[in-house]
Amino acid sequence: MEISLDTAESIDGVQSLKMLVHRADPDDGARGPGLFQVTEAQAGQAFRVSFWVKNRGCRFRLRIDSETPESREPRNPIREIIDAETTGDDIWRQFVYTYTVPEHYGNIRFELNVVAPRDVMDR
Repeated sequence: MEISLDTAESIDGVQSLKMLVHRADPDDGARGPGLFQVTEAQAGQAFRVSFWVKNRGCRFRLRIDSETPESREPRNPIREIIDAETTGDDIWRQFVYTYTVPEHYGNIRFELNVVAPRDVMDR
């Protein structure tokens, strides 16, 4: 996978994150190339998760959930497989989700993994 900042194309601001994926694992998106972020949060707190994608033929897996150090078993997961039929091809599309952190959890995890390669640009 090649990762770069693209200053020629962005939906907002001056750059976007570009991922050029050569190989992916279609059977297990969690091991596929991608990115994730875990942010501290309070139980019961609601988040509006929003991102833009410009897809060029990729299929990718989205995961939004919470986990604990004792268990990576996700709680209240939002999981979706997104492909070029969903995003359109070579156009910017915004995705918006609402996620509420479950009781006894203190974080929100966002993860995006490519399961079938081509280009994905994320801003």
